[in-house]
Amino acid sequence: MRIFVLGSCMLFSMYCWAQNVIAAQVCDGTRCIRPFIDTWNGIHPHQVFSYKISNPASVAPYYDFVWGAEPTQVSAWRSGNPNIFLSYYIPFSRDAGTSATLAYWQQVHPDWVVYKCDKVTPAYMWTDPNVPLDFTNPAVINWQVQTYGAPASQAGYDGIAADNVGLSNDFGACGVYRNGQWVQLFSGQRNDPLWANAVVSWLSQMQQALHKLPQPLALVPNFHPGSYAPTDPLVGQVLSHVDGILDERGYQTDTAWLQQMQFIVQAQQQNVAFYTINQFPSPVSNTNLEWALASYLLSKEHLSGLWVSGDQAYGAATRYPAYSAQIGTPMGEMHAAQNVYWRSYSGGLVVANPSSTSAYTVWTSAGPCQDAFGNPVPQTFTLPPQSGKLLLPTQANQPCLASPSFALVSWGTNRIDAFMRGQDSGLWHIGWNGSTWSGWESRGGVLTSPPAVVSWGPNRIDAFVAGADNGLWHQWWNGSTWSGWESRGGILTSPPAVVSWGPNRIDVFVRGTDNGLWHQWWNGNAWSNWESLGGILTSAPVAVSGGTGRLDVFAAGTDNGLWQKAWNGNAWSSWESLGGVLSSPPAAVSRGPNRLDVFARGQDNAFLHKYWNGSNWGGWESLGTLGN
Repeated sequence: MRIFVLGSCMLFSMYCWAQNVIAAQVCDGTRCIRPFIDTWNGIHPHQVFSYKISNPASVAPYYDFVWGAEPTQVSAWRSGNPNIFLSYYIPFSRDAGTSATLAYWQQVHPDWVVYKCDKVTPAYMWTDPNVPLDFTNPAVINWQVQTYGAPASQAGYDGIAADNVGLSNDFGACGVYRNGQWVQLFSGQRNDPLWANAVVSWLSQMQQALHKLPQPLALVPNFHPGSYAPTDPLVGQVLSHVDGILDERGYQTDTAWLQQMQFIVQAQQQNVAFYTINQFPSPVSNTNLEWALASYLLSKEHLSGLWVSGDQAYGAATRYPAYSAQIGTPMGEMHAAQNVYWRSYSGGLVVANPSSTSAYTVWTSAGPCQDAFGNPVPQTFTLPPQSGKLLLPTQANQPCLASPSFALVSWGTNRIDAFMRGQDSGLWHIGWNGSTWSGWESRGGVLTSPPAVVSWGPNRIDAFVAGADNGLWHQWWNGSTWSGWESRGGILTSPPAVVSWGPNRIDVFVRGTDNGLWHQWWNGNAWSNWESLGGILTSAPVAVSGGTGRLDVFAAGTDNGLWQKAWNGNAWSSWESLGGVLSSPPAAVSRGPNRLDVFARGQDNAFLHKYWNGSNWGGWESLGTLGN
């Protein structure tokens, strides 16, 4: 990263902080570090360096945080955004900005220079000529505070951006000369516990010193755990001695991505702000941008920022229209389903596939939706390796939200049983017996869809879900005990729909990989094989029975209209178009023999209704606009 010198100091003045900053502060008596801006709502970009920005005041309203703001621009940034958090850049373990040469340090402070284990070569980082200094030496830490920290505090900065802090000894640092005698500090090996513990000690001492300045400063290092797991005690110690973290790696893939998500959330839960850098080939593609946005939103809490740019394109104001997506606030934590990761927001859904090798076709009951660039998103879509997607509303005041992950059933008078997918992705159950609710009980399993439940008789319940293998799974209550899970096979691209038209009869419907309707049934003695009922479904199916031996299945078709297929007790009908223009999956109910009512949301956000009176279908009627 670029290194620059602190210019002339400016008088520091106290700031008034608005209500959109996070409440948690670090204080020493009456002095507090500036709180970081709360990032709970929407997408929050940050800026990495600012040396290519000619008018910081004009872009300041778009950013919460600047890692490495130019000394001559502090007042300009502040005039454009009084709450922005500004940090001053320093290298963690190297001299910078003093124009001092190796010869200078060997003459003035020979015991400060760190060498490799050959005892001759300074432990330079890459080809950086800045001299490596002994950060274990309290005199060096004091020099860093007085040379960089104190002037930054006086100049109106809010924190120190310490570069290249890591628990791995990547450049072979080994020892120093004290009074002309070699003193070995580290092994010189990359995986070096002595180095790792020394880094934690430096963070602790530096943070304490910065917090004690007349205007306290936060410590925000460029750091990532590297080969250390987020649960490693050393990583926990790092989080205990920093106020924020900048992670320059970008979002990883596979297991490393999941560990990174856990680390980002862990940091924020400890009131440590977390800022990521994501660099891609220029120009940044929509695919790469949406991958970074999805990963960011899956791990974002109250203290998180995002930077996306071309490779090493630091210093310039980089902002994309997609940052303005009205995604809202999180409605829960990230969870795994259908081999990918999901999170619900008040304004939509976020999904990411961190696999570096595998693409996954997934479905959602959300709709209608568009991505961050205004492109329509069907309810079934494929996520290539290392990709993500934001599912956003296509119209104002028309949410793009998934159907609730719960189902209800009653097997008798004054009896209710509720089932839902829990945060552990398992099935959970609670029941009402006519006077009291039971406690929640886990029914286990790994659900990748909302459950579907049915009762074909008193004290009988059958529950169906899509499992981790995208197949159909079944569990039942026989009146006294629950069964285990059994696989019913198939490959689902929708949640299941289930219905019973008589005692000991169950019919299950799903959308398959061909987007057609597939059917499996229980006849009282055995399960059938899967049968294809054709069609091209663009929504999950819904099924209902209007009498013994009667089945009606409804779904949205490729024309966004409602389509029906019926079983009359002997044969299936052909698919029939019932018209309309749907913007949601349909719902259906029977309120009497041979009587059907179907409901859906229309494109104009109207609540639509169509009914069968026993001999004819009525026309579509609007029951009002949803939300009004």
